[in-house]
Amino acid sequence: MATQGGVLLLGDDEPQLRERAARLRELGFRTTRAKTAYDALLLAQERGQRFRVVLLDAGLPVMDLRSALEALRRRASDGRMELLATGARPEVDALDGLRDAGVERALWDPASDHLLRFEVNRALADAAARRPRGELRAATDWQTRIFVSGRAKRGAIYTFSAGGTFVSTARPSMRGARLSVDLPLPSGQVQLAGRVVYANVPGNLRRETLPLGMAIRFEETTREQQQLLREAAEACSARVLL
Repeated sequence: MATQGGVLLLGDDEPQLRERAARLRELGFRTTRAKTAYDALLLAQERGQRFRVVLLDAGLPVMDLRSALEALRRRASDGRMELLATGARPEVDALDGLRDAGVERALWDPASDHLLRFEVNRALADAAARRPRGELRAATDWQTRIFVSGRAKRGAIYTFSAGGTFVSTARPSMRGARLSVDLPLPSGQVQLAGRVVYANVPGNLRRETLPLGMAIRFEETTREQQQLLREAAEACSARVLL
């Protein structure tokens, strides 16, 4: 019986491959490493694995990348396979080759843990879960301050949209708590009021593929603030497009 093999890492740089695999495991994902697409096909055949996400080293030496990836999609996936280029951003000709092979998104070095987590979660999600719902959401690693009852605590913005944000913090507030959060947008910092709608905390119900922290729904934002948030989300999202 075929089993989901988590995230497939393709590349011939063994130390780099090990480092990426370790990062992904720390973020809660299962990984499989292979030097070539042929090696990955052998693993799929021997272990019955099926891969939904492939992190492909942009410098992988292969004569016909498109054919190699199509073979992987046919024989080592469940019908849908997301391709993410990784490593150092290559020259224009190599980028064109990746696009021609069907690669549409990239996580160029240095990609933050937040961006890596967000993109792999997006790629692993079922089609229904990946359908746009409301405002565009983007990943960042912006440092922030959260103010609860006049007291400040530190955190980092994991994702944000015009409607809310997820703040990574070891000390999230409980669901229903009212607070305000700083967002260092490219256009300038804004402080927005909101309410906690979900907290990811240690314990049996913790979601391992999300950071510890809290989801905050913004309240009483102005039209101007919403537009600034939309523009920032679009700019952040565009950075991963190949």
